[in-house]
Amino acid sequence: MLQYQFVESVSKKTLLGIRFWDPALDAQIQDGLRVTLTPIENLRQVNTAFRTKSGVYAFNNVPGMYLYEAFATEAEDVSPPETKRFILDVVDSRRQFSPVSLLVDLPLPYDGLFLVDDDAGSPSTAPKGFNLYSSINRTPSAQHTFVRGELIDRTNDEPAAHALVRVQTEDEFSWYGVADEDGKFAIMMPYPLISSSFGSSPPTTEGTRLFQRTWDIDVTVMYEPVTQDFIDGALQPDYSSILSQSQGLIYTETPNNDDGEVSELQAELVYGRDLILKTEDLSELYVQAS
Repeated sequence: MLQYQFVESVSKKTLLGIRFWDPALDAQIQDGLRVTLTPIENLRQVNTAFRTKSGVYAFNNVPGMYLYEAFATEAEDVSPPETKRFILDVVDSRRQFSPVSLLVDLPLPYDGLFLVDDDAGSPSTAPKGFNLYSSINRTPSAQHTFVRGELIDRTNDEPAAHALVRVQTEDEFSWYGVADEDGKFAIMMPYPLISSSFGSSPPTTEGTRLFQRTWDIDVTVMYEPVTQDFIDGALQPDYSSILSQSQGLIYTETPNNDDGEVSELQAELVYGRDLILKTEDLSELYVQAS
C-alpha cells in the first residue's frame, strides 16, 4: 500500500518587481542588467534580483522584510505599515544604458510592478515600465539616430554631471538622456516622421532624397546641481533628484557672451548623421543652472 507524505508549502509575497523599459525601442529590457537592493542601515546586506520568465526583475528574502513576505495578509492589517528604506542600483553589464541609483521604501503602498500599477491615469497613458536611458556606449541601430554632446558648467568650467537632456521633435515626441559624471550624453531616438507630399495641391514636382532629409528639433537641459541628492553607498545620485531638476540655460556662443544665452536650443537633425551639440566653435556645449 502506497503511503503519501504531505510536504508543507509556504507562499511568499514578492515585495518588489520591476519591468525595465527601453523608450528608444519601445521594448522591454529583459536581460543584461544587474539589479541590487541594499538597506541604507546596513550597506553590506546586498540583495540581487532574479529574473522571472517574463523578464521582470524581482527580489526575494529582502533584509528586514520577512514579516511582509511570509505573512502578507497579517502585515497588511498593520496601519500604517512600517517601512524600510533601500538603495536600488541598476547597472547594465553591456554598458548600453546609463546606471541608476534610487531610494525605495518597502513595502510599496500599492500592489503590482514598481511605478507601473501606481498610475492613476488611463491605460493609454500608464507607464510601460521603469525607463532606462541610453549610455554613450550604446550600439547604434539603423532605424535610429543619436543626439550627442559633452556638457560643461559655465560657472566653474567643470563637467555638468548628471544633467537631464531632452530632445523634442517636430512630431512632438520627447526623448531623454542623462549625462554621466564627465558630462557626456547620448540620446538614441527613432527618426521623426517624414511628411509625404502625395496628394498636395498643387502637386510637388521635386522630391527629396532620403539622405537629404532634415528635421528641426528643440533641445532643453535640466540642470540644477544643488538639488542632486547623493546617497551614501549608492553608485549615482538619487535618480528622482536627477529627473526633477529645473530647466537650465544653454550657451550658443562663447561662454563669456551673455547674448548667446537661451533656455531652448534649436538644431537641425540630418538623416544618416549623429547630431553633436556644441557651443559655437567649441567641442562642448556650455550650460548653467538658471
